[in-house]
Amino acid sequence: MHKKIWSVVGVFALVGMISSSAMANTTSKLINPDGYYTLGASDLELNFGFDVSIFRGDFKDEQFAFNLGGNYFLTDVFAPGVEIEFWNLGAGTDARFLPNLKAYWPLNSRLAPYAQVLFGYANLGNANLFNFGLAVGANYLLTSNIAIGTKLRYDLGAGDGTFHRIQFPIEFALYFSL
Repeated sequence: MHKKIWSVVGVFALVGMISSSAMANTTSKLINPDGYYTLGASDLELNFGFDVSIFRGDFKDEQFAFNLGGNYFLTDVFAPGVEIEFWNLGAGTDARFLPNLKAYWPLNSRLAPYAQVLFGYANLGNANLFNFGLAVGANYLLTSNIAIGTKLRYDLGAGDGTFHRIQFPIEFALYFSL
């Protein structure tokens, strides 16, 4: 399990470095020369990450998940988006599709804290569920368009069963100015 996690981390780091150098000419600076945070309207955030979560309810106790998502900044604060998550890859994959809304607090620093609400669909085995989630988190901009972050997230699933899920995902984000 630990080798699998470190392999995924290595792949994400490599993808981040390659995409950062490839996009350097096509994206504008999201951090000004003074180091101030300038994410805002018309920026795009693409994120990917992984976590080990604890489930309570009608489903398995622990899950390893892989997340993909994106958010578009309508304003300097609000960024609606979507998140797709896969669990137990190769062992009867479970999945979630979650539209979401992030609200960022502009701090004029490399730290980008946010609150997030998620709602959508989860498929766990043969169970179809409505999924509702709440999260608070923060991203730290490592470069002008790459960030690493984490969040505390709670999910509630209801439908063909119920679940409560607490997770602390580690995520990487790529930012683009459109």
